[in-house]
Amino acid sequence: MLFKQDLKRFELLSMPLKSDNKLIKIAVHRNHSFEMVASVLNTFLDFSNIKAEFFYSDYDDSLNFTGTENNVDINLIWLDISHYKI
Repeated sequence: MLFKQDLKRFELLSMPLKSDNKLIKIAVHRNHSFEMVASVLNTFLDFSNIKAEFFYSDYDDSLNFTGTENNVDINLIWLDISHYKI
């Protein structure tokens, strides 16, 4: 079901996950919401025997990097670039 053409959010959230996956910690530095992506991401990571735990920054256009980047495996930057004058 994970690789079918027309994925449905409800189906992804309903899929059982393995309990013995390797845990990785991800700091998400963002200026808009990432929670909707994170809510289904572990379903896809489960395929590789990985489980993610997310730590979120405040909504911050200046990307302060305060506190969330320590003791994590991955620092992810999630930006809505329309917030910036280009």
